[in-house]
Amino acid sequence: MQAGQRRGRWSGVPLQDRHALRRDTLVAAGVHLLGSEGGPALTVRAACRQANLTERYFYESFSDREHFVRAVYDDVCTRAMATLT
Repeated sequence: MQAGQRRGRWSGVPLQDRHALRRDTLVAAGVHLLGSEGGPALTVRAACRQANLTERYFYESFSDREHFVRAVYDDVCTRAMATLT
């Protein structure tokens, strides 16, 4: 690394793993928003802001907001079922 350069967020993360990590980060942000005090604000902007990612990365993983909301609820259901069993 040259002097004056800072390490990027994805430094050291293999390219093939970055997509999955960003998707997981967005889903986790959605779960957080779903359980937030103000009620579910599962918008693209809110999810990106919570995950600290751009909309470019959102659309890398999800075709639209509905696809994202389904992924968030699937994650919540999967965790609930794992806890119950």
